[in-house]
Amino acid sequence: MKVKLNFQGKEIKTEVNKGTTVKTLIEKHHEDLEIPQEAILKIDGNSILDRDIELSEDMTLEIRLAEVTYGANTVPIDDMIGARVNEINKIYGKVLNLPKKNKTLIQVNKKEVSGNYVIKTGDQIEFVKKVGHKL
Repeated sequence: MKVKLNFQGKEIKTEVNKGTTVKTLIEKHHEDLEIPQEAILKIDGNSILDRDIELSEDMTLEIRLAEVTYGANTVPIDDMIGARVNEINKIYGKVLNLPKKNKTLIQVNKKEVSGNYVIKTGDQIEFVKKVGHKL
């Protein structure tokens, strides 16, 4: 059966056998794509934690190094590994429709952080509206 693997702008269409897991597919392409263990995995747009999920026909596995969310908007930020969270607003502020500074809380992997936090592989960053603040 055919599945797609997307990672850092590369799309690989590959044939896999029935029963092939996400883990097996990543191991198969690990060397040529250099996929880190901490990467965020999504199947057809939905985050997954279990790498033992079996793949099915026409499934798309997306691999992200990091991503940022504000409201309903989520974008990959693979290019920002090593940067500080407060730099996200400069680059992705308009895409995410982020409000001005100090109107949101910043969470990384569900824990509140400061704008000086350095983005690492696997980070899921979310800007959250502060209670009682109009945006």
